[in-house]
Amino acid sequence: MALESVITRKAYTGNGVNDTFAGTNIKIVDSSHAEVYVAGVLQTEDTHYTVSDVGEDTGFIVTFEAAYIPASDAQVLLIRVPPLKQQTRYPANSAFPEDDHEDALDYQTMISQYLRELLNRALKLAVTSAYTDIEVPDPEDGKLLRWKSDLSGLENFDIAGISALAVSDFMKTVLDDETTTELLSSIGVSDFMQTVLDDEATTELLSSIGVSDFMQTVLDDESTAAVQATLGIASFDKEVVETNMLLLALKVAVIGSLVKYGMVDAIADAFVDESGVDTGASEYVTYDGGSDLYESDTGTETWAETLNADNTVWANGTIRQVLSAADISTSGSAIRITVQASTSAGFEVDNFAIVERDSVANGTTIPTEILFDGTSGLILAAGESATSDWLTYALDETKDYLLIADLAADVGARVLIGTGLIYYKAASDSYNTQNLTADGNQSNTYLFSSVEIFAGSMSLQSETSDADAQPDTIRMVMIAGNTAGYTINTDYKGWVSRDAGTTWTQVTLADEGDYSSDAKVLEGEADVSGQPAGTSIKWKVTSDKDIDVRGIGLLWE
Repeated sequence: MALESVITRKAYTGNGVNDTFAGTNIKIVDSSHAEVYVAGVLQTEDTHYTVSDVGEDTGFIVTFEAAYIPASDAQVLLIRVPPLKQQTRYPANSAFPEDDHEDALDYQTMISQYLRELLNRALKLAVTSAYTDIEVPDPEDGKLLRWKSDLSGLENFDIAGISALAVSDFMKTVLDDETTTELLSSIGVSDFMQTVLDDEATTELLSSIGVSDFMQTVLDDESTAAVQATLGIASFDKEVVETNMLLLALKVAVIGSLVKYGMVDAIADAFVDESGVDTGASEYVTYDGGSDLYESDTGTETWAETLNADNTVWANGTIRQVLSAADISTSGSAIRITVQASTSAGFEVDNFAIVERDSVANGTTIPTEILFDGTSGLILAAGESATSDWLTYALDETKDYLLIADLAADVGARVLIGTGLIYYKAASDSYNTQNLTADGNQSNTYLFSSVEIFAGSMSLQSETSDADAQPDTIRMVMIAGNTAGYTINTDYKGWVSRDAGTTWTQVTLADEGDYSSDAKVLEGEADVSGQPAGTSIKWKVTSDKDIDVRGIGLLWE
């Protein structure tokens, strides 16, 4: 068949792993017609490589032996080099050998393509050139090649035979100068500039270029405060400037999806990944990679129920769910509850509370109210659930308790499961009432799906950042979410260290306003001069509440 491809060579780059390279669309009629080079060195067939797919129109395949796989970044060159022969015979008085004849034509075409490939890499005159029959002389040691004076060809010449270079009178004057002063005069440097260049001290230089004594004083100041005093400028609010600088750095990190990065005596981490956080030293905290934030994970379930069936509509009354000691797995110092609405209708509750059970539906004391986002009561849509705020409350696994919900006047269908025990009373509010004369009881669990106890305080700690010099103060800017109802510096705290976290100093944080609709900007500065000497900077955030942290910036001096 016809030889339709004009390709004669293929080049690849090795990666240290790939052992197979294709001479795509390069047909060969014998494996010896394939030359293979690696990093410019001709390889040997059956030693370094083998060839397959000989005679295929789609090209041949070179497979390297395991010991000779091309290294990473090494050039691999496959080229077809057919011997310059004509090997086809035409027997006399026989039928015309069509296939052999076509193969012979293909082979001669391969030779022509190979020769063209060689010519393409040869040094040639332009097609428009009138010069022909240019001969190159044999090489001679130590000589260069140049055009003959009559342009009839090339010749070898000895560089030592070049005539003396033409040097201008000006350059002769320059080369003849024996001192710096003579050289500067020769090249036209003025007396003034010679004086400047000759100055050996800053004061001499400033005087030479006409800088006034006042400006010399300014230039000699060693601090911002000194410059302000010299210029008579009132001091500015450094804290505001530093806080805004760190906020801007965090904004840049968010917009640019930057991991923790350092600045001059500062760092910013918007938690694009976890590379800036010491995950081994952090506890009771979870990373949310979708939202680029860390959430406290301080609770563990001590009781739970699956609410999976709808009950009839209840309204304008109270229910008291019995939480028995037999169902409480662990005691704790603080609790929070989760409630769940029916899949067919939402609900509205005016108040929630908890009390230790005395007997029947009575408490041992006045119930303690449970808040949601710092607010009494809750409205939930169908199918939704909600978790309350943490309530400091000693839950004893050896005692019974009552979970109380005062239902609003307009209440949707309830979800329930056929276990547990509730007491109910119509047209009654009892979340802050010790005793309840119930209208009745049922073996069902309403609304409440779980009770959690406090497991431990969140501690989110950074990796170490190296300061150029030992700092005495460290400023922190924190972007914190889910802070409603919590007290800064009590429910969540910021800490800094200059000795890699061996010693911590609490930062007194202040609320600087909203960062977004659901996050606050908190900032403050800590004096770390009393800590052991060190330049290994770390930050830490602790909390026993459900907060999230979305970014931290530090600046030290």
